[in-house]
Amino acid sequence: DIPGWVARAWRASARHARAPTRATASLAGLAAAEAVFFPIPPDTLLAPLAATRPKSAWYFALVTTLASVVGGAVGYLIGALAFETIGEPLLAALGVAHHVPTVRAWFAANTFVLLLLAAFTPIPYKVFTITAGALSAPLMPFLLASFIGRGARFGLVAWLSGRYGARFVRAIAPRANAVLVIIGILVLGYLAWGLARGY
Repeated sequence: DIPGWVARAWRASARHARAPTRATASLAGLAAAEAVFFPIPPDTLLAPLAATRPKSAWYFALVTTLASVVGGAVGYLIGALAFETIGEPLLAALGVAHHVPTVRAWFAANTFVLLLLAAFTPIPYKVFTITAGALSAPLMPFLLASFIGRGARFGLVAWLSGRYGARFVRAIAPRANAVLVIIGILVLGYLAWGLARGY
């Protein structure tokens, strides 16, 4: 129930907005955990926090991005060192293991571009991080693409939430996956157009 998540996150953010340190810690913890095992995306806390404290929207986006990349690195290590014993059972327990074959095929095509676009797909990010480690994807390109892709996503969420406030959060929450897919398609189209023009 995504709207329910947002309602709870909004109430939490109203409390956290009066305690910046606690807000930052909660957001960082959620972002890092989501990249490894937690099922709820950090957008559910980032959006209402940015809406209630628009002057800090970019700060919250940066915190979310950095924490997500750190969590992604942990997921990568799990995939690289213990995919069969920890990574695969974890994804199965979360009900997302069926995405692994698809992500494996995408990695074979273009690892860097895939990780850029991973932020804008409805497939949970943890599937990409753990699978990247299992496939021994190059670590530095993985971290760089994760930072750019996650930064673009969280920056967009924070900017829109800070600019349009509660109305945006309430309107977008039930359609979050669809919106991310559309943005991903637009980004992919732009990249393809740029490559075709020789950029």
